[in-house]
Amino acid sequence: MPLRGLLSLIVNNPHLIKKLSESPPIKNSARVVAGIINKARYNAEDKVDEITEKAKDAMKHNSVKHEQTESSAVPGSFTETFTKEMKEGFKGLFEQLEREKELEKERQELKEKLKKENKK
Repeated sequence: MPLRGLLSLIVNNPHLIKKLSESPPIKNSARVVAGIINKARYNAEDKVDEITEKAKDAMKHNSVKHEQTESSAVPGSFTETFTKEMKEGFKGLFEQLEREKELEKERQELKEKLKKENKK
């Protein structure tokens, strides 16, 4: 309980807060924390750039690897696998659309035949 009262006095006293913020230990601590945060941010940005470059390289190499057979393909990185699956998915989708177009043409032809037969 006394600790809570002491902390509330410190927090609610602007003059004391200003004096503490200007003290060398607090300034040094703030510099250290700011340095750690900046270093972490720069490291994260470097990692993002590195991953982006790897993804671009994987996209370039994926076209070469796509020509290889499935049995000789070695499981690669996430981006390689992802792009491979996306290409296969789109290929399947386009094939399905082509089949649907062909079926629609056949239906139209059958309808025309039925109309001609009904007219006779």
